[in-house]
Amino acid sequence: MDAYTILGAFVASGLTLFIYSFLYKDNPFFKIAEHLYMGVGLAWSIQLVIYKIIIPKVIEPLKPAWENGDWFTIWMVVIPTVLGISLV
Repeated sequence: MDAYTILGAFVASGLTLFIYSFLYKDNPFFKIAEHLYMGVGLAWSIQLVIYKIIIPKVIEPLKPAWENGDWFTIWMVVIPTVLGISLV
């Protein structure tokens, strides 16, 4: 095993203990782990949306349509995108 795998295992086990420390009482270790988990989860979901939805379903169809001046395709991509963003 390489050093990063071992370091990751130690960090994961430490954070797990930090989360379980809430069973004793609310403490700074739990708050650190809670905020770290929430931040990592949010960052993961944001990059997933960007690379799995926005780039292949919005940017990729707009590139050739913009170069060819195909306004129908542009509006058929832009209008659902704006409506989808307005749901958030």
